[in-house]
Amino acid sequence: MILINGKESKLQTHQFANLEEMLSASYDDCAQSQEIITDVIVNDEHFSEIYPHQAEDISASQVDKLEIISVNMHSMANSVIDELFKVTKSMEIATIQSAEYFRKGDEAQGLELLQDLIDVNRDFLNIVGTLRSSFYLPDNQDLDATTATYSNLLTELIEVMESEDWVLLADLLEFEINPACTKWNSCLNLLKLHFSTDEMSTVSQ
Repeated sequence: MILINGKESKLQTHQFANLEEMLSASYDDCAQSQEIITDVIVNDEHFSEIYPHQAEDISASQVDKLEIISVNMHSMANSVIDELFKVTKSMEIATIQSAEYFRKGDEAQGLELLQDLIDVNRDFLNIVGTLRSSFYLPDNQDLDATTATYSNLLTELIEVMESEDWVLLADLLEFEINPACTKWNSCLNLLKLHFSTDEMSTVSQ
């Protein structure tokens, strides 16, 4: 038996040779409904592959029940964007705190916080890029400009760090990067509006 979000699927375990084939067919079924799989439960136990293609080694005869849990792609995207708003807020706070450390002459604390900030910024930009590519978002000049400006600021930030000009670094953090963090919120609002509109369109169809 194969269940998708609590409902028995037209797919049946005996139709397949192994678990990998079952999962592939289930993924296709969910993709057609614009769903993303979040959990796979095999025989009432959560399953995740320990090694590549482990599912291929599990024969259909070993699977009494396969349960798939998925969420709407646009709902997930909206949830991710809600979390990104929290990230931009923490970035704003970190830029000011780091700048204060450098102005006080506490370079060690400032650099430690700054390295964390740079890592968070890279992850943030990667997530925004993934949202755009995975959901084939239309080109947006504001988003393109914000991304380009922010990427350039991060490059400049690293260069100033390497030169060890702590006063310039503090100024860059407080007067350029901090406002740039705030500008991200308007871009995130645009993304959220896009996904919310798409979700409403999908529901109404």
